[in-house]
Amino acid sequence: MPALFIILHELHHSVFRKPDQLSPLVKEHLECTKNHFKQLCVQFGEGECHSGIRTVYEDAPDVEALRTAYDIFSNIYSQQKKNVYFKKYRVTRDQAFFYSVGMNWCTEEEYATHSKTDPHSPLLIRLNGMVSLMPEFTRAFKCREGDRMYSDDQTTCHIFGNNNQLEK
Repeated sequence: MPALFIILHELHHSVFRKPDQLSPLVKEHLECTKNHFKQLCVQFGEGECHSGIRTVYEDAPDVEALRTAYDIFSNIYSQQKKNVYFKKYRVTRDQAFFYSVGMNWCTEEEYATHSKTDPHSPLLIRLNGMVSLMPEFTRAFKCREGDRMYSDDQTTCHIFGNNNQLEK
């Protein structure tokens, strides 16, 4: 998964390029993503957090890369196989996907050591930002409206599908 995510992240940079080259729909998505990650600094932040305007050109490719990876995952497993429950670990296949994402981002990084010039959000914000914009995460973990990690198809930031006219 890490190699696939990196490839997808870099491919999505071709969509999120210089501001003067963006379509109005992409600009709208970036604004939504910027505001979402900035709000996460308030919800999850410890100390100084700089997500938002400085990180949006990395945050948006993160979100879209994870969505694409999830789409690939969903297409590989039929609906029947996708609903498998791993009794030993007490997780569904969808939950296992998101746990694997979290494990790949597992680190000891603290806000105090995160560089203010790094164009990426701090890892806690980066991970929570990606999955909290995915209704699939909400469904997998049965988040409820009002939960910090809740997302639905109508209110989440989209560039491809659901709320926009662009298609993958």
